[in-house]
Amino acid sequence: MSGKDVARDIVSVDIRGPHCEDLTLIDLPGIVRTTGKNESATLAEDIQGLMNDYLKNPRCVILAVLPCNVDFHNSQIMADALKVDPSTERTIPVLTKPDLIDKGGERAVKDLLLGSKTQSFDCGFHMAKGRGQEALDKKQSIEDGLTAEE
Repeated sequence: MSGKDVARDIVSVDIRGPHCEDLTLIDLPGIVRTTGKNESATLAEDIQGLMNDYLKNPRCVILAVLPCNVDFHNSQIMADALKVDPSTERTIPVLTKPDLIDKGGERAVKDLLLGSKTQSFDCGFHMAKGRGQEALDKKQSIEDGLTAEE
């Protein structure tokens, strides 16, 4: 493989124990629309094909991850997820990077999280926020970051 193609190999980490559920997590590459220098001309369609193989499996739960500064209703992952899961029983939207919400756009994100501006999802909407680059550069601990946000 040249390093510019999509591999269909699976890296598997098994965790076993008396209190462990039977669950497999698969981290797929993000959706791309264009290719860069020295990347395969078929990269976008290869990634889409790989994603579709998993999305269409009715036993897969879809974590549809997208940043808060992207229009939810125009996102490719939501369109793809809703094609294969129109009842939304296995799709979990996860909004990330809430620090990138444009000033004045907070209400729209809140409406999404509360389900008042879109269809409801059986597992609800979720939000995840990581530490920003400045906090990482300063080696700020998670505890200090949580305190700073209070």
